Amino acid sequence: MCRLLGAVRYWAGLLFLLVLAGCAGRAPLSQDVEQRSWQEHVEAMAALDHWQLSGKLGVRTASEAGSATLEWEEQAGSYTVYLTGPFGQSLASIEGAPGHVVMTVPDEGVLMGPSLETLVYQQTGWVIPFRLLQYWVKGVPAPGSYADLQLNDMNRLQSLNQAGWMIVFDRFGVTSGYELPGRLKLQKGDIKVTLLIRRWQLSR
Repeated sequence: MCRLLGAVRYWAGLLFLLVLAGCAGRAPLSQDVEQRSWQEHVEAMAALDHWQLSGKLGVRTASEAGSATLEWEEQAGSYTVYLTGPFGQSLASIEGAPGHVVMTVPDEGVLMGPSLETLVYQQTGWVIPFRLLQYWVKGVPAPGSYADLQLNDMNRLQSLNQAGWMIVFDRFGVTSGYELPGRLKLQKGDIKVTLLIRRWQLSR
């Protein structure tokens, strides 16, 4: 009987330690993240004007498809974007501010234009709404334009219809206390754009 009780205590203790280890291995969301409402999230993202992301950009139309690695930094209205091809070759480096964009392309020199969208389209043929995407990547609608949105059960964007684009958000993760999407799928007519974000870096 004593041996049986001892065995029961042993296995019960072992199970308790395993449960504790499992809990320690999971990184729970911070209390601030769990309690932040949708409106609070929108306000926090509006105040966040310095961020960096890196990921994979894919573009598909009815007639062609392409992809590139994307490095994108926004800081108080100015930005830097690097596009790299599938085999590591540099496609373009872009620096810009509202109304003035400079793109450097290997073997072609420096190009200038009024917007990032215009220069990227001229160079690659890709239609990518960067002006709106700078908000969408943070999981919020762009200001100044009507948006039809649907939230998930965590009060974060699940889908968004804005400016003729349909956007689906998923793979949310926590970076510096914010829940941010890890993948966005955009579609407008036969244009499909997928952005898979591999790394976020935020500066308050």
